[in-house]
Amino acid sequence: MTGVHLKYIRERLGMRRQDFALLLGYTGTDRNNENRVKRLEVEDQVPLYIGRLLWLIWDIYEESGELPHWPEYLHISGRSEPWM
Repeated sequence: MTGVHLKYIRERLGMRRQDFALLLGYTGTDRNNENRVKRLEVEDQVPLYIGRLLWLIWDIYEESGELPHWPEYLHISGRSEPWM
């Protein structure tokens, strides 16, 4: 997966970079998360584990029209994901 593909999926999901970073499991500040996604979007090759996770998320989205609902024990402590 390239950064162009990653950006395309993020835009199709209608997500800001900060929210997309949370969806991928990043737990930093909004600024750091935005920068992480921004860097990924210009990569020739996104790390394989991110590409695989995003493929699974996209597959769920295409089948159900909704983003995954992570179990409570996988939520970020003290925060809720913006898409839930």
